[in-house]
Amino acid sequence: MTRLISLLTVGCMLMVVAPVWAEDEHPSYVGVYKKTAEDKAAIEKVISDFQRAIRDKDKELLKSLFMHEDILFISPPTQDVIDMVRERDADFMRSHPSQQANITLGFMITEDQDNEERFYNVEIKQDGTFALVHFDYDFVTDGTPTNYGFEVWNMFKIDGDWRIASVTWSYNPLTK
Repeated sequence: MTRLISLLTVGCMLMVVAPVWAEDEHPSYVGVYKKTAEDKAAIEKVISDFQRAIRDKDKELLKSLFMHEDILFISPPTQDVIDMVRERDADFMRSHPSQQANITLGFMITEDQDNEERFYNVEIKQDGTFALVHFDYDFVTDGTPTNYGFEVWNMFKIDGDWRIASVTWSYNPLTK
């Protein structure tokens, strides 16, 4: 009986709270963003330049796309990797991860292999001088896809130019 009363109580609570969550009414300005076709084209150019810089191993072009050299640039490792690395470095994932950009980008553009990052389902959401870009990707080395996932960029418009402020992505290896 106690269990039935508990279930009924929880059910009634959900019926009272659920309409608040499901409510679609909001002020008319919510979801109205400041965007222009020119900005979208400029953001799309950064996206294509990023891909071209990797493919052509153009370090200077790649560096020019970032706000600065100290951006957040990281893919969250699996818990197994975190545990393994913490055996050697207790502060792993607590230190500034921006050095990952230098390591990852260095690999992508200096290896003897041909590398390419392909983007799919690219979506751009812009509001004034801030843009969120997200897409599905796969990474290809010497013509063979090696991993895939989804990637998210925060971009800022500074001095009239769009720059990448952060890059985060999921990582799913493809087994051979």
